[in-house]
Amino acid sequence: MRRDRVRENEVAFCGDVKSWADALFATRDDWPFSHAKIEQYGTGNNKRSDLRIFRKGSGTPVLTGEVKLPGTLEGRSPYDPALMQDAFNKADNIQSPYFFTWNVNTFVLFDRSKWDVPMIERRVRDWNLGLNLSSSGDCARPEVQAQIRDKLLPAIFETFAEIVEGKVVEWGMPPDDVFIRSLESHLDWPVRGTRDYLAITAEKNRPFADKIQSWLSEEMNWTFDPQDSDNWHETLERAARTLCYVFSNRAIFFEAIRAKYPDHLSKLTMPRRGRLDHRGIYNYFRRQFERAVIESGDYEPIFYPQVNDWAGALVFASETACQGWTGLFANLAQYNFRQIPYDIIGGIFQKLISPEERHKFGQFYTNEDIIDVINAFCIRRAGDVVIDPACGSGSFLVRAYHRKAWLSEQKGGGRRHQDFRKTHQELLREIYGDDIAFSARPWQRDRTRFHRARS
Repeated sequence: MRRDRVRENEVAFCGDVKSWADALFATRDDWPFSHAKIEQYGTGNNKRSDLRIFRKGSGTPVLTGEVKLPGTLEGRSPYDPALMQDAFNKADNIQSPYFFTWNVNTFVLFDRSKWDVPMIERRVRDWNLGLNLSSSGDCARPEVQAQIRDKLLPAIFETFAEIVEGKVVEWGMPPDDVFIRSLESHLDWPVRGTRDYLAITAEKNRPFADKIQSWLSEEMNWTFDPQDSDNWHETLERAARTLCYVFSNRAIFFEAIRAKYPDHLSKLTMPRRGRLDHRGIYNYFRRQFERAVIESGDYEPIFYPQVNDWAGALVFASETACQGWTGLFANLAQYNFRQIPYDIIGGIFQKLISPEERHKFGQFYTNEDIIDVINAFCIRRAGDVVIDPACGSGSFLVRAYHRKAWLSEQKGGGRRHQDFRKTHQELLREIYGDDIAFSARPWQRDRTRFHRARS
């Protein structure tokens, strides 16, 4: 769609939102909001905010932000670094205390006063429409507009009113939750692009269809019916999510390692496609991952899932997916992975892999507090050897490492009459995990890999 046409649609959509917000404010005298405006120029420049919300008795907006339509490049994610920065700059220019980014699917509220922390940490909370819109035209559908007008906007302003009036003091989310929400949003385009590529190519190319079906049945061990249109497209959606989940995990591990070796490893960025096909792009990242293995001397199972990794390269086969990965890599670069102490991989797994898929293989995510209680019963001494025969994302193993490390700091570490501290490597040598779908090799369902857990 032409850029001027997209802009016209954005203005029209913002006009609808303004009218809905004004009608809502008129019925809620208990809220501190008076009215909304659209397309206002900022002082001293020609930068414009898409939508502004004013507080009663004030000429300064209490909230201003950017609206981008789904299906557009700018609307890939409300957590896009450039979009967040643009919204902040415009809010800062007019001294609006709060700002937002909104790609219609997800509305994200930020606190401008948190100027001394990274942009992503200024986030207050977000609201999801729950409709997974994929094109700008979806915003004009009556049922979509009704959902926004009658459910989403009331929910947003109900909470925002409490924040503005000081009724809510602590509203922030843990850094791991923010990270997972942002990552999930950025993965929408890679998943959608990969899914569409698989469906279109399989329909047009019989050898490719045979190969993908063979991979799904023999490597993934999935049951499906390519003659059943709904079942086939559902299967391809699952396959796309699994492939993107695996690659995103590898990218996250890479960034975590890069935080330790910033002088030797570069940030992940999408290479220019040029003459590179999807296999060439994938090999480019494999070379980046190889450097991480060399620098760390570890993590081979994660970065080298298998020698003949045919399916992994498919996540770069479509232009839509590549644009999505570009945004995701920019998003990852915002985070200091040393400051995200929770089980990120487990949370991503829970979000991206369907409940049906997890149930089929008995894969369930366990809360960290529950894990610690179970480990406390099982691990009594620092020298206890731990094995999790169905380790999944490794939550039990990671927490086991921390418990053993804590025990080794205590007097005796489980041994009498002597102080004893285990080294990092000694602790690792006593922790093992096994899983039918270990994240480094998720499509080899007919094998398991016995590996030492890494912290």
